[in-house]
Amino acid sequence: MPTEKTSIYRIVVKSKQPGDPRSQAYLVDAQALGLTKITGLQCNELYFVEGALSQSDLQRLADEVLSDPVTQTAAWGRLFLTGVETSLRHGCWKLQVALRPGVTDPVAEQIERVGQVLGLSGLLRAATGLDFEIEGQDLG
Repeated sequence: MPTEKTSIYRIVVKSKQPGDPRSQAYLVDAQALGLTKITGLQCNELYFVEGALSQSDLQRLADEVLSDPVTQTAAWGRLFLTGVETSLRHGCWKLQVALRPGVTDPVAEQIERVGQVLGLSGLLRAATGLDFEIEGQDLG
């Protein structure tokens, strides 16, 4: 049962390499589906964690478990508060997708397990998703 100190946090993990292969593949797929107004696309990992977690707990989870500091950056913040989002340029849109409630999320299960192994006893739940930054003309 959540306590007063329990919060939900969003962690966004981005590739340091512009035009990473996964993002390029999504762009090719979108254009093949006829979405030709999309001219650029960046796909980021999206994680939600719930619990009574300190800033150092969140930083440790982001740096040691969810991202590779050589190739990725991780930013986190409390859900529904500012701080995680970066400003989007004019002509850019953001789309975030996650699994529906009740759908098995094996990555989230492993995050919860690793949190216990690391001694992050405040970690109650986790969920995963994808964060897309989409560029193009006349997308609205």
